[in-house]
Amino acid sequence: MKRSLRIISLCSIFSLFVVAIPAVASIPANLIPAKATIVGTINVPRVLALPVFANLYNDIRQAEAQAGFEFASLGVLPWFAIAHGSQDPAAAAFVRNLPDSVFSRGTQSVHNGTTLYKFTEGDTSVAARIDGWVVLGNLKGVKAVIDAKRSGQTLASSGRTAAFNELAAKSSGLVTISYVPTDRDLRKLKKDFASMSELTPFISGFTGLAFGIDHIGQNLILKTAALSTSDSATVAANTLRMMKTGYQQQFDAMMNMYAAQMPPAVGQQVRQAWNSISIQSEGAALVITAAIPVSLLDMLVAQMGAAMGGGGSEE
Repeated sequence: MKRSLRIISLCSIFSLFVVAIPAVASIPANLIPAKATIVGTINVPRVLALPVFANLYNDIRQAEAQAGFEFASLGVLPWFAIAHGSQDPAAAAFVRNLPDSVFSRGTQSVHNGTTLYKFTEGDTSVAARIDGWVVLGNLKGVKAVIDAKRSGQTLASSGRTAAFNELAAKSSGLVTISYVPTDRDLRKLKKDFASMSELTPFISGFTGLAFGIDHIGQNLILKTAALSTSDSATVAANTLRMMKTGYQQQFDAMMNMYAAQMPPAVGQQVRQAWNSISIQSEGAALVITAAIPVSLLDMLVAQMGAAMGGGGSEE
């Protein structure tokens, strides 16, 4: 029973990847709706190659057998979301290489002349073939792509594609999430952050933010990039470096306080992660990176599992 549940969970995880995660590698800007504020990519083959998936090899193979294709064949998935304070954003991903057999199991409907496929009765995701892509997402997301192509109101026509591409280049990795607000959202955002006086010039010129995760050697690399102006990015980097220096004493005191409650290896790697934080200005971008040892995450997960006392046999 538990093995079956894991297979279902794996399918659900990959469904989430293709309906709710944006990334930018050759994004189809002529299909993404102009109102999209989040665009990203997920490198499926590299994600599957992470050590964390090694113990799930058999489950992944079984899930692929049920799905009818190898997950690694999905390659790098561009995706988008239209999120303007909505709890149910329109979202979809663009996929190549899905076999026709996948669609033979789906029920069909039509929206603006384009066929929509729904694969299971209780599933909220749908698919459509559009301009050589298979668009997978929730119903609102796929319909938004169809309507954008029909009306021409796309990301390419919005003037924000360059900002998305620049942010993606600064934070590329296994997963990249880039946020470029519309003019309306930008005005509200600047108003909300007006109280941050130390970073006022940077916030005044702010145009977008990106977050990326990569895996290099024994570390997960976390990357954050924010766009503003060159001068304000330099000032913001200097300000944040001074703030980090100012917090060093508090960080050391906290580590000393909890030293007796954590294995020495955990404390050492937490300090390693803290010391790895780099804050730089690169042209008009403020770029912050940190290296988190994978072994630290493994230890923390193991401790959480032990604290929760999970048990039970598999069926």
